[in-house]
Amino acid sequence: MIINKYRFEYNDDGYIIGFYSVDSDEYDYEGQMANFPFATRGWTKLVDGQLVDDLTKRTEILQKEADEQEISELQTKLNETDYIFAKELEEITALSNPITFVTDLIKILVSYAKEYKEVIANRKTWRERIKELKGE
Repeated sequence: MIINKYRFEYNDDGYIIGFYSVDSDEYDYEGQMANFPFATRGWTKLVDGQLVDDLTKRTEILQKEADEQEISELQTKLNETDYIFAKELEEITALSNPITFVTDLIKILVSYAKEYKEVIANRKTWRERIKELKGE
């Protein structure tokens, strides 16, 4: 008869990061596993034969994941608006008349500053938020 038992894998801090079934009476945590569906997320420890969640560690891990998700979303927004500055740069590099260069350059910069005022402000806010989330 095969009974599903569990052996755990741990990170350096002693938190469970994985588990697998074994065919041995030595590791019997089957009854507890249903009560700890997130046991491998890095906030559960095995203490005196019982699974125990470290709520402080759980909060820390979930916050870190939320921060990483927010950073990813903000970086996506930055990437999605990069085309504006590439388009502006293309117009600037296409300027060829040395006599009107400065005037034409100012017209392009003013035009983009007006047209994309909100996007430019948002990009600054997004970059500041990324730095804040990264602790920079």
